[in-house]
Amino acid sequence: MTSAKAPNQMSSEEFEVELDKLPAIEEYRQNLATLPCLNLQQATQEEIRRAFFKHAGVLPYQTGNLNAGVINKLTVYRARVAVDEDLEDTRLMRTYSYPSSGQVKSNGRANLKHQPVFYASDFPLGALAESRPTSEQIVYLSKWRFECPRDIFYSALLPLSIPTSNPWYRAAVNQAQFRTEKIGEDQSQRRAHLIALFEAVSDLFVKENSPYALSSWLASKTLYDFDGIDFLVYPSATSEGAVCNLAFHPNFIDLYGRLNSVARLKINSLTPPGPGMTMNFSITSVGEVGRTHIRWQLPNDNNTKWIPGRVGLSKAGQSTQVED
Repeated sequence: MTSAKAPNQMSSEEFEVELDKLPAIEEYRQNLATLPCLNLQQATQEEIRRAFFKHAGVLPYQTGNLNAGVINKLTVYRARVAVDEDLEDTRLMRTYSYPSSGQVKSNGRANLKHQPVFYASDFPLGALAESRPTSEQIVYLSKWRFECPRDIFYSALLPLSIPTSNPWYRAAVNQAQFRTEKIGEDQSQRRAHLIALFEAVSDLFVKENSPYALSSWLASKTLYDFDGIDFLVYPSATSEGAVCNLAFHPNFIDLYGRLNSVARLKINSLTPPGPGMTMNFSITSVGEVGRTHIRWQLPNDNNTKWIPGRVGLSKAGQSTQVED
């Protein structure tokens, strides 16, 4: 893995000027604590923007990068529930990718209404848990790889409170260290402010309830207002941070995402979301990518190796560690 090399807002003169305007640390912590309590359900985007800056003062952007060799080794998983098999063609790869703008009828944790993103997880059960299936429901679990010829940039909202078994824990430590070192050069008195800001915003992506007014606005600023950030990574709410979710810009997926395989699963039983969550399901069929469409076949030992059976999120630590 490589260290963060992308232009970083923390190095900009404008950011440092705004940082100087923040109130004393105790008052600032109180302001940040108020953010998740604001009633913004009916607020406009401009009202949300004003509310955020009133309490936080600055945007918490810090980018990391992964070189092409690393991103092309990364495997992510995406799950879809409630696929209408009478209306949607299960032979098309598009069926398992991000939805169209018209299909995005509400905010998600990392998207605004009518602004699709490609939601994925770095662990199969993480993707399944985030889809919030119910017993007896059919879920399509897809496996994706990348063929990207360039370095990629991402924005990470990773608190140090995530478990050490999380594949992104090392990246969280590295980014926290980078923030401390950068702010320590000439504004050590603001170090606590910066730490508090990143922790508060990271918590929003885990704990904010629907309609996700603040986290969806922040995600839109990251992925849609800036040209060059390929994905956003944040802790999974359903796993309480045991694994992470990734929200990719749609154009990145169109250019470099490659569907590897897809499985049709029937949920038999599951326990409530959380680090100890388990899920038991039957594999009804497996789709492999052919020349022009997906070929569905019965499951066998070869085409189901990537699919967990009854598995808990505690096994996330077996994934490869990701460092920025």
